[in-house]
Amino acid sequence: GLSDLWPSTDPAAADGRVYFLALRKGDLSVLPVSTVWLVCLDGARGSLLWRRPLATQSVALMTGPYSNYPYNQFDLAHYGNAVAVDRGAVYCQTTLGFVARCDARDGVIEWTYAYPRVQLRWNIQSVVRRQGAAPVVSGERVVFVPRDCAGAFALDAATGKLAWDSPFVPSTEVVGQADGLLLTCDERTLAALDPATGLAAWHRDFPEGLLGR
Repeated sequence: GLSDLWPSTDPAAADGRVYFLALRKGDLSVLPVSTVWLVCLDGARGSLLWRRPLATQSVALMTGPYSNYPYNQFDLAHYGNAVAVDRGAVYCQTTLGFVARCDARDGVIEWTYAYPRVQLRWNIQSVVRRQGAAPVVSGERVVFVPRDCAGAFALDAATGKLAWDSPFVPSTEVVGQADGLLLTCDERTLAALDPATGLAAWHRDFPEGLLGR
């Protein structure tokens, strides 16, 4: 059942099924550690088809020697991004320092990739404002923009091997795709990335800031 889990992402629907990530219920007030699950429901009835544990990890980003205090912890995992379903695979962005590809039929893990979580120092506000995005599948690449990571990176969809890593691209939010390019932005810059290489085909700076969409 689902009585012991909290959904932590928006749902994604594909082929008559609904997929989402969930965390175990419980007290997350001090050094919170939780298991993240990939959950699959029947789209017509809402009944549980399966649930697959991915890993156990601290959900909090912490800020230094006094990070054991709750007010120095930042939980981004409970406000994560939807999974992406493509060609029989589910790509999971956990906001817990790793991403994964699972079989859409039964949730069996096919690969995982761990990335360095962002360190909170003077940049707390910019990190907390990051919207992240569901994984973006483009050809043989999958682009990830986790909320707890600097910039964006792409993996080979079949193997999970790193294709490129761009920690300094504007990546507060993914705007969408156009003409084969991935549009990303931060508070002052809009960029169009080539999903195959991570290089910017163009970027525009807005000194007064980007207001709205």
